[in-house]
Amino acid sequence: VALFKGDIDNAAAYAANALKERPGDAYALMVSGVTNDIYGRFDLSRRNYEDILSQTGRDFPMGVQPQYGTQGTLGKTAEQRLNIARARLAPFMISTANDASTPVFVKSDATGMDAENMAIGVGFITGGGSGDAESHVFNLGFSEDENNYTERFSILQELRREGLITDKEYTQRRNANIGALLPLSKPAPALGFNRPVPPSRDIIARLAALRQAQSIRAISAGEYMAERSVIIDALAPASPSSRMPRTAPPSGLLPGAEAVRKLQFFREAGLITDAEMAAERTQIELAVSNSIIPPAARTQPQPAATPATRPPARSPQPVGTRSQPNPTR
Repeated sequence: VALFKGDIDNAAAYAANALKERPGDAYALMVSGVTNDIYGRFDLSRRNYEDILSQTGRDFPMGVQPQYGTQGTLGKTAEQRLNIARARLAPFMISTANDASTPVFVKSDATGMDAENMAIGVGFITGGGSGDAESHVFNLGFSEDENNYTERFSILQELRREGLITDKEYTQRRNANIGALLPLSKPAPALGFNRPVPPSRDIIARLAALRQAQSIRAISAGEYMAERSVIIDALAPASPSSRMPRTAPPSGLLPGAEAVRKLQFFREAGLITDAEMAAERTQIELAVSNSIIPPAARTQPQPAATPATRPPARSPQPVGTRSQPNPTR
């Protein structure tokens, strides 16, 4: 009854007392699980739902408040909420310590998150894709930053394919950060865009669990949008307030050729368009040309050629005159 009225504290106390008197009571376990979810204690709610699913004869109608996602049968509801609790226990966090407007994924060794951490969003352990068969990280002579750039754009594409972000969201977030792959022709990406990211399967599972939680009213629409935005902003901010320093252009033929090779890879991977590749390649070729023959050397005027010096011409003598004798003779 307390849960019907939204009295969460009394509902939690009722469930605790009921489980002391009747351990394994399915209804008390469900109320306990719902209240633990609300408090952010997902490790406890997971155990509640697992205990329900371990029992037989659990598929009978629920009578708990629909706003907490507990309509339907007891077993089906426990299974849905268990999936959500497990997703929320994924060992990752999102930090806004460096720039509150640009959340970033950070490493965590924790196996669960408390309510305070859950309030700012949940992240996944960032392994950089090493040894992960499902990772999109490309190790073709790229730097660590470049690997992280390509991983972020690949995950963004996958979220669009899975229907977890719209085409508009994809385009906006991609274009805001595409300078990571096109540093000479586009603005630099968001600050922190070079950081490692979680595997795509974990991000997809997290966003899918949030969507399911909202669909069964386990969380409100506002809570769903807020947490979803934090996760996607950590992947690719739509409107970066701070950007990374611009990448220096290649200097010399070999660095220029390497930059073009990477550019071709980005195009083959579907991360950039033909037009974007052409514009960036033009800037690469210009940078290489300038590094070999500086513009000042090409435009500096050359000194005019000095005409050959000739001996002075002798004055012609008048016709009919003789040379005057030397008086010293």
